[in-house]
Amino acid sequence: MSSFKLLPLDNSDLYSRRHDNKKYQLINAGYEHAFCSKCGDGFGSGEVFVKSDDRFFHNDCFRCAQCFELLHDHEYFTGDGRNYCSYDFKILYAPKCEQCEEFIQGVVMRASNGNWHPHCLTCTGCHKPLQTTEGIYIVNGSNYCATCKNSIAKEEHYICAKCHQSIDKNCLLRYKLEVYHPYHFTCVRCDKEVDETARVCGDDVYCLRCYDLEKSVTCFACKVAIDTQRERSVLALDRHYHPKCFACHVCNYPLHSVPHQVVRGQPTCEKCYVQINGNVCFMCGIIQKSHCVRIFSKVWCNECYMCSLCNKKLEAKSKIADIDFKPACKKCVEKLPKELRKRLFT
Repeated sequence: MSSFKLLPLDNSDLYSRRHDNKKYQLINAGYEHAFCSKCGDGFGSGEVFVKSDDRFFHNDCFRCAQCFELLHDHEYFTGDGRNYCSYDFKILYAPKCEQCEEFIQGVVMRASNGNWHPHCLTCTGCHKPLQTTEGIYIVNGSNYCATCKNSIAKEEHYICAKCHQSIDKNCLLRYKLEVYHPYHFTCVRCDKEVDETARVCGDDVYCLRCYDLEKSVTCFACKVAIDTQRERSVLALDRHYHPKCFACHVCNYPLHSVPHQVVRGQPTCEKCYVQINGNVCFMCGIIQKSHCVRIFSKVWCNECYMCSLCNKKLEAKSKIADIDFKPACKKCVEKLPKELRKRLFT
């Protein structure tokens, strides 16, 4: 029995002849006058080249238009007359799923102004896959099936008056009874693009910083700007205050919704005012700034100083008796039983 040794395939004469004939056949099959679409040079006899969309390239010229990687041994795609590697083509042309943010290869579902994998397009309520043939309902920016959409409360929806695109309710600017994206405007003072914190004064739009510098007032107590368009303010003593800052200078009790007095140019609650330089009527509780009657360790205003038995108004010089630390006129006291008078006045 004779033995023989197998040579590698690429070392065999038959392989070499067939491989060389194939190369020459490419040049001799009607492409003798072809030129490289990249460098413009022709091809040498027996040179292997690449044909893509009726265009010819040298192996070294056939590269990705974005990253310049060689493509003759890799998967490539063509877009707008240019050749791209798989990665760059996906970045530039392949749609990205709104849910998983991965590139989509194959079937693309278009809904809600976006692209989706079929398995990613699901109902926000029941999480079942949505089919465009069955209808997809957009409520508050989310996708719902017909069953779930009726159970969702709708939010107010805003459309920009200039670009007619949807606006997030937290990122809009109201201007002359219309709503806009803030980036459509620039500050009239610094000429910078404004955001949702911008302020509108008449026909002018200000960024928040310029508005505070030019239009806002300053709180007298905390020295912080008061946004009069979005904040309440208190005007007292010819000064502006935040409601929480307008307080008694003695006890810090808030005064923005209660009566107050002024002591040495400072707002003061009535309780502190009395402790400093005032009297309060025992009956009506009103601060007495002028003449009043002080008796039985109590203060009485002229209107409330009356007999506690007959309600007859008394004068400051009237003769009275003390009944339970309240004034009683002489006539009423004389009408009391003798025994009661003894107990009261002995």
